[in-house]
This record gives sequence, C-alpha cells and structure tokens, in this order.
Amino acid sequence: MKQKKAHEEFVQSYLEETGQPGVKYQGIAVVAKPKEGRIRKKASEKHQDMRNVLEDYGVRDIDRALRELENARLGEMEMRSKIELTDVGNI
Repeated sequence: MKQKKAHEEFVQSYLEETGQPGVKYQGIAVVAKPKEGRIRKKASEKHQDMRNVLEDYGVRDIDRALRELENARLGEMEMRSKIELTDVGNI
C-alpha cells in the first residue's frame, strides 16, 4: 500500500508540474481526478467534538452519554476461542 501511495504521489506531482490533465503510457491513460474525502481526526479530537455537540444539545450528563454512545457503536462483548502457538521445547 505504501508503494502504491508513493507512485500516486509521484504521478500527481508530475502532472501538477507539467500542467497536464493526464499522460499515456503503453496504451494506458493515467488521469488525475479530484476526489472528496474526509480528513482523519485524532481520538482526542473526536471525543472533544462529541462533547461539544452533546453540550450544544443540552445533554446534562455528557460523560455518561459518551460512554453509552461508545458502547452502542462497538457492540456487545462475546467470548471467543483463540489459538496460540508455542514451542514444545519451552513447555
């Protein structure tokens, strides 16, 4: 994935430098198109933004509401089995 991103950045910078909308290479057209996307927030920023929204709506117990929202988002806990590999010589 890192390699793909590096290639995309290289091609995009080349297209920006040359002012071309795209290039052709061995019968394949490579065109840069604008795409809308969200910027990732840090966990602390998400938490603070959620607190602000709940405060704006007049929620009294913000911490409790945040815990309940987090639990609702994550889902229920369940027991699962886990396979562990250990070296027989270390037992």
